[in-house]
Amino acid sequence: MSQYSNDVTSPRIVALLSALTAGSTGAIDQFWDDVDREGTPLVEILLDDPGHVLVTVLWRAAPGTTHVVFYSELLRGMWWNGWADALLTPVPGTDLFYRSYHVRADMRFVYWLAPNLPLHHIGQVEDWEAYQMHWQLDPRNPKVFRQDLDRSFVELPAAPPQHWHQPQPDVAAGSVTTHAWQSTSLGNKRTVWIYLPPGYQPQGEPYPLLLLFDGDVYTTHVPAPTILDNLASAGRIPRTVAVLLDSPDRAAELSCDDRLVAFLADELLPWVRARYHVTTDPGRSVVGGVSLGGLMATYVAMRRPDLFGNVLAQSGAFHWSPEAAAAPPWSIEPPPEDC
Repeated sequence: MSQYSNDVTSPRIVALLSALTAGSTGAIDQFWDDVDREGTPLVEILLDDPGHVLVTVLWRAAPGTTHVVFYSELLRGMWWNGWADALLTPVPGTDLFYRSYHVRADMRFVYWLAPNLPLHHIGQVEDWEAYQMHWQLDPRNPKVFRQDLDRSFVELPAAPPQHWHQPQPDVAAGSVTTHAWQSTSLGNKRTVWIYLPPGYQPQGEPYPLLLLFDGDVYTTHVPAPTILDNLASAGRIPRTVAVLLDSPDRAAELSCDDRLVAFLADELLPWVRARYHVTTDPGRSVVGGVSLGGLMATYVAMRRPDLFGNVLAQSGAFHWSPEAAAAPPWSIEPPPEDC
C-alpha cells in the first residue's frame, strides 16, 4: 500500500491561490519571503488526522522551466506510472511549482527536485551523467543527507528519535582497522574493515560475528561501529566482532554470485577466525547488507547455513532475478499498484 496520497492541497497554497485570484500583486513575493525565512518543504499539521501531515514541496522556477519532478523513493513506482505522482503543479503567471502529499507523521525521507527532467522510463536513460545533472538539492531545505549523491532530507514531527548512531560520551568505543585484500579466487582487490568491541579479549567465550556487505557505507553514512558500541552498552546486543566488506564490482558480486559465497567460505572467514576470537556457531553469526547487499546476505545464508544462521537485510533488493537482470529494463512488467 502507498505511504502517501496526493489528492489534497496545502492550506498555505490555497490561501496563496485565493490571494492571486483576488488580484493581490504582492502575494507571490510575500509567499516566497515567508518560505525563505521558514525553509522547505512546508509541513502542516492535520488536526483531524494526527497520524499524518501535509508535506508541500516547492520550487521557484527559472524562466524556461517547463516542468519539475519531485524525485524521491517516497513515491513508489514513480517510473511505472508516467511520472504522474511526481510532477509539481505550476501556478500560472508566477514562478511557483508545488505539490502536496498526505504523509505519515513519523517518516523520514530523502529527495531531489529535478527541473526539466526527461520524462522517459528509467531503463531508457543512456547518459546517466547528463540525466543526473537535473537532480538538485532543495535550495531552501538546510537538511542534507550525505551520500554518494547528496539528497535533501526531511524528518517529520513524529519521527522516532535516532540516538544509536550518535557517539555517546559515556559509551566506550571499539576499534576499527582497515585491511587491503587481494582475492586469489576472485582476482580483484577490496577493502576489509574489522571492528572489535571495547574490551575485546582474545580468550574466553568467542564473540558473535557480524559480516556486512557495503562496508564503505557502513563505515561512513551508516556508522555501524558507533551503533554496535551503543547497542552493546545498552545491553541490547552482546559485544560483537564485525567484518565490513566492500565490493569492487558491486552489481555483479552482490547479485547472488556463487563466486563470492566461495570467497567468504574459503578465503575471508578462515582468515578472520585465524586472527580474531569469533564464533563458528551459525546461530551466533549474522550476515547483512543494504539493497543488493541485503539480497546477497540472504543468498549467502541460504547457500551456506552452516556459516550464517541469521540475516540482516535492509531494504533488500528482492526484485532481482537472473531473468530480470538479463532483460532490458523497459521490457519488465511494472509491479502491481498494491505491491
